[in-house]
Amino acid sequence: MFGQFQFDYDLNQPEKTINLPESLKEVSGVSLCETQDFIWAVQDEKGVIFKLDIESGTVIDSLPFWKKGDYEGIEIVGDKMFVIKSSGTIYKVQLAGKDSLSIQKFNQHLEKEDDAEGLGYDQQKQQLLIACKIGKNGERKIYPFDIQTDSLFEEPRFVIYK
Repeated sequence: MFGQFQFDYDLNQPEKTINLPESLKEVSGVSLCETQDFIWAVQDEKGVIFKLDIESGTVIDSLPFWKKGDYEGIEIVGDKMFVIKSSGTIYKVQLAGKDSLSIQKFNQHLEKEDDAEGLGYDQQKQQLLIACKIGKNGERKIYPFDIQTDSLFEEPRFVIYK
C-alpha cells in the first residue's frame, strides 16, 4: 500500500530482472510494447530509442530520433512512441517506413523549475501524464498532455504536497 493506492505487485520482489548492456547504463525510461514481447527504452543522454528483447535485454534495434539531451521517459501508444525531455519537450515518433521515422516536437509551457522527470499514459483519458520534480513551493505536479490534440493542459491534474 502506498498512500491510498494499492499496487498489484511488490516493488521489493520483482518477478523478473533483466541485465542491460553497458551502453544502456543510463536508461531513464522503458515501455512495454502492446504484444508484450519486447521493451522500448530511452537512454538518458542520447536521442536514441532502443528496442530490447524482453527475455535477455539484448538490443534488437536502435532508432536515433533527435540529438543528445536529457531524456526522462518513453510511452508507447498504438503505433506512436512519445519521449519526454527534462525541459518538458515531447517528441512524437512514428515509424514512417522500414528505415525512416516521422518525428514531431512539442515545446510545452513548463518552467525550468518543473523539471519533467517521468512519463506515464492514462489509456482511459488518452493522455500522457508528465511527472515533474519538486517545484518552487515544494510541490510535485503531474500535467496531462492530450494525445488527440497534442497539447499540454495549463493546470496540473495532480499536485502532491510535501
